[in-house]
Amino acid sequence: MTRMKHDRRQRIGIFTANLTTPGGSSRKGCLMAERLSERYDVSLISLDRPERRALESSFGVSLANVSLVCLKQSGVTPASWSTRITRTLPTETRKIVEQFPTYRRLRRLDLDLFMLNTSFHQLKAPAPKSIFMCMFAWPTPPVPQNRWYRSRLGRLLIDRALENTIDRYPYVPQSYDVITANSEFSAEWIKRRWNREAEVIYSATDLISVPQPGTKRNVILTAGRYEADKQQHILIEAFRAMSRVRAAGWELHLVGKVAESAAYFDHLKKLAEGLPIVFHHDASLDEMRRIYETSSIYWHVKGFNVPADEPQRMEHFGNTPIEAMSAGCVPVVFDAGGPRETVQHGVNGFRWHTIGELAALTTRLVFDDGLLAQMSQCAGEIDPRYGAAPFLAAVERIVVDLLAA
Repeated sequence: MTRMKHDRRQRIGIFTANLTTPGGSSRKGCLMAERLSERYDVSLISLDRPERRALESSFGVSLANVSLVCLKQSGVTPASWSTRITRTLPTETRKIVEQFPTYRRLRRLDLDLFMLNTSFHQLKAPAPKSIFMCMFAWPTPPVPQNRWYRSRLGRLLIDRALENTIDRYPYVPQSYDVITANSEFSAEWIKRRWNREAEVIYSATDLISVPQPGTKRNVILTAGRYEADKQQHILIEAFRAMSRVRAAGWELHLVGKVAESAAYFDHLKKLAEGLPIVFHHDASLDEMRRIYETSSIYWHVKGFNVPADEPQRMEHFGNTPIEAMSAGCVPVVFDAGGPRETVQHGVNGFRWHTIGELAALTTRLVFDDGLLAQMSQCAGEIDPRYGAAPFLAAVERIVVDLLAA
């Protein structure tokens, strides 16, 4: 048996909880799976049920040599007694207790190396070697304080579940051999909250290229899932107040997927009534690139009005501003989190603190063609560290070193 295990290709599992939800983690998971499948047996693991062709189309990859593993499809659900117990727990504690069946299922995959590539999924490493592709270090949830935990049996069961999650004993960030961060901002908080050093590997942005002169239109763009935490409603209200910009023939375009927030999307459509606002739905990779190429200004609002002591609600890196910049789209972003690293104020874009500043800086760009052209050129001069090639090279180096150790 031992000889057969050494003869087989080493097994890697990449866990991205919700692959059908578009975003940076889904794209990174697919890119890593494609690259690593050239030399390893790779499973792309998720809780949802993605379609191979949809993933390949969305992210421009080939997953022909990758196994897709759906944990929910495998019948991983808490037992009825466990469900009754977890319903009595505080919300954040319940979330991590409910991940225990996921941990058990991952253990049964007999992986040589496990890669946790998802936000707010708090799992102890289920393989001998492990990498935590950390988007952010979330705060520790409260210790259970309820009638179940006060009983001896309840405490035993809850502690057994929590010991396999990231915020209880043993201290689970220590169970990962390597932790990476998607920005200096994230790395700082990983050190502050978990006391772990994290190698910064930027998030494999899909870099485009600055289009030919004359391609740009009078379009302000924002891209991201239609969800309340993306705060697109703030941008629509800001655009409504910018009558001078609208009179000059400018439009606001929003690109994204409705995901599970249909009510919020309906709210956005009502806010946009009567305004030159265009919604793009489920844009393909090629369509998304064309939208970037024809847009002139990019708005980003995530993190606005978020308290300083809740950094997990800010933008941790910001793929879409980088994608926009690579196409010569001038970013006007909220001044916090990851965009503070990537947007140099007054050089390749602007950073703002108030809605008044957002409007004033955007108006300045709209009515100063020279400034817009100059910043567009600077925005397109993207640091190559933000691209897919450096990301994949860094990941492969870490994987090879770990598996050879």
